[in-house]
Amino acid sequence: MVVAPSRLVLTLCLCSAAAQAQAATEPAQSPYYWERGEVRPFVSLAPALGAISSLEVAGGYGKPHWMWGGVEATALTSWEFGAVSAGPRLAFIVADLSLKRRQTWSYTHNFLPRLQAYDADDVEDGGDESAVYGAWDLSLNGLVPTPIGVGLYELAGTFVDGVPPNRDLLEEWQRVVVRGNSIVVARAGFAFWLIEDELSAGVLGEWLSAEGRGQTWRLGPLVDWAATDHLSLSAVYTVPISSPDDLGAWVGAWGTLRVRYAWASGEQQSRFP
Repeated sequence: MVVAPSRLVLTLCLCSAAAQAQAATEPAQSPYYWERGEVRPFVSLAPALGAISSLEVAGGYGKPHWMWGGVEATALTSWEFGAVSAGPRLAFIVADLSLKRRQTWSYTHNFLPRLQAYDADDVEDGGDESAVYGAWDLSLNGLVPTPIGVGLYELAGTFVDGVPPNRDLLEEWQRVVVRGNSIVVARAGFAFWLIEDELSAGVLGEWLSAEGRGQTWRLGPLVDWAATDHLSLSAVYTVPISSPDDLGAWVGAWGTLRVRYAWASGEQQSRFP
């Protein structure tokens, strides 16, 4: 799959027009640091440490970490897998669209001999040779602000390749076993303001349909804290409540706990933290 250069140019033009329109109408003193930034070409970095540690590098046009269009590359690692991905992204807050090519290296999980159902031991004892595979990740997600908190949603598709014939795969990012190459995902949640525009807490629900493996439902808490203009703390932990497999609250869980720092070129008041 290849994104045509003309489509990327159109994406950047649309982002520029939308960002300019927002700049003309937004309040003079927005509570959000990145919203107050200038519309500009930029390079941004966002390192994060936690259960999943990562480095995001982006380049584009607009307001970095807020409303922009361009390309983004990510490298990440957890205790169980590492991955690198890259592709175009169009970020409009209420609608954030990205398409990325991802390469994943499992540290502990192998391609799985086919079973009718799996438990955590089946997945953890998959064999000596860890799985390596590719994937396309398509995601549309966004935030919906309200006076009492923030709603959030994601519609996503993951399409894997490189799985040997007659084997199944624990897809490390989506955390479900797939027999085939596609996983369809819908996520929705709501976080109530504990401190307005700074600290929120709530719940997130997930529905996943993995090809050849049925449907999985997960539910769990989420917390987000904007500690400073650049530093944030996020925690998400959803566990299976219905699934064709019995992967438990560790192997079958989705989420992370991380501390993230955001930086971008062209900041007028860039300072740590």
